[in-house]
Amino acid sequence: MLINLKKKIKKIKKLIDPNFVKNIFSKRIKNYYPEAKKIEKVEVEILRNFLGKFKNLTLRYKLFLDSKKRKIILGKANKLHDNPKRWFKSAKILEKNNFKEIPKVLDYLPSFNLVLYEEEKGESLQDLLIKKRTKEILESLPQIASFLKKLHSLKIKKILPIKNKKEENKEHRHWLFLIKKCSPRFLKRFKKIYYNFKRIKEKNKKIFLKEKEYSIVHGDFHFGNIIFSNKKIKIIDFGDVHFYDPLDDIARFLVQAESMLDYYRPKNFLKIKKKIENLFLGKYFQKELKKEEEIKIRIFKIRNLLQMAAILSFVIWPKKDKFLAVKKSLDLAEKEMNYFRN
Repeated sequence: MLINLKKKIKKIKKLIDPNFVKNIFSKRIKNYYPEAKKIEKVEVEILRNFLGKFKNLTLRYKLFLDSKKRKIILGKANKLHDNPKRWFKSAKILEKNNFKEIPKVLDYLPSFNLVLYEEEKGESLQDLLIKKRTKEILESLPQIASFLKKLHSLKIKKILPIKNKKEENKEHRHWLFLIKKCSPRFLKRFKKIYYNFKRIKEKNKKIFLKEKEYSIVHGDFHFGNIIFSNKKIKIIDFGDVHFYDPLDDIARFLVQAESMLDYYRPKNFLKIKKKIENLFLGKYFQKELKKEEEIKIRIFKIRNLLQMAAILSFVIWPKKDKFLAVKKSLDLAEKEMNYFRN
């Protein structure tokens, strides 16, 4: 297993070699851009190399074409999970169903588990929040809600993964493992919240969808994956697409917004948070929330905050930042728990 992983990592490293990727693109450029005759050169930029281990890469390829034109292509490769393949497959489904809010996906290379797609111009909602351009964020919300509603309403065969109870429990065990290994000081608190979450969900199990009722969900719907430009949105990173309860996407978006607002805009936190919730939920539901919908969203919020705490315990560095990030996620989870104590 270790030998195979080392071979995969060695292979994925080739994707940062300009001459190697130039050869790959030269064979396919006509498929991507029929007007192009040849590629003069390729420049490679590593945007993300998770933990520096060449297992999960995001790359920017700048293609210099014969006509002095340039094309920017992004690539995501993963040696541990099928996320690039899933992104490619879901993008083709969405293209067939006339979704204009996704980037153009150009190719999937199975030997590298690499998906290639055009870079979208604009700024992510996270960047806008950092720059305190709240007005643009609020302006984008109706489009974001409409996209999500359209995605959740899409009727297709379940050819993508389904998050059933077995997969959920596997995911939960992984969170506990990460906390125990990376942030053991939070293990007792994490377990307390987690088992309360399980108890609350079991108590309300009748309001949750059956597996056959699941719809397609984005799976990683947050400010960093939403690009806003010229008053239009583009949604990226469909590597976690699966079939599940659509309210999980809603909850994920809201908790990510809340955590980022708390970090970047603490002085105006409550005011902006309320505006985002009202605009987003109002457009998505087109009516007042039912009691069971509110309960489900709050339960999914707790679930997503637990996941956030586990992931942040693993990826945030230095230790001081890790401590604060995990603590904040658990604080927000306990805050949501208060709703069920009343």
